[in-house]
Amino acid sequence: MVKCHMNYKFHLPFPPHSVNKMLNRNKTYSKSARIYRANVLMELQSPENLFKTKQLHDAFNRQLHVFSVTLITYYPLSKFLTKKGYVSALTMDISNTEKQTIDCFFITKYSDPKFLSKRVGWEKALYGSLSEIHNISHDDTYMTDMRSLKRPTSLKKAYQEVLISIVPLKSIL
Repeated sequence: MVKCHMNYKFHLPFPPHSVNKMLNRNKTYSKSARIYRANVLMELQSPENLFKTKQLHDAFNRQLHVFSVTLITYYPLSKFLTKKGYVSALTMDISNTEKQTIDCFFITKYSDPKFLSKRVGWEKALYGSLSEIHNISHDDTYMTDMRSLKRPTSLKKAYQEVLISIVPLKSIL
């Protein structure tokens, strides 16, 4: 029997990183992008998140399934609205928050031991004593539905939720 309609929620206790700040002029990852990537990948290594990414990886069959993803960024209400009551420019353009987060969850290269072995200096320290990294490890090409939202929260700190579902391919054909 084919597993489908599998749904998992991931909590990232920090705000997203803008794609506008991802690359240096020489097309290498910026320091802030490297830090964000390490934060997301480290968060994915928690026992709860490892369970979820393994379930998603193992259940997915590219001949039968696609991924559906919803990214939600929550901002403190004081940052979400201006004093005049409209959405503040202090919140990021939601389309700018997608790329790096999606890559961290899906790109196979992060699960390759070579990725960690190539980290040096201050960046190596970001990964602590990790000897391996696990993520969903299926190409994000198989993601056919993505929604990005930004919402206010009563909490004092911005954070993200990433909702990932496996959906039957035939349901979108």
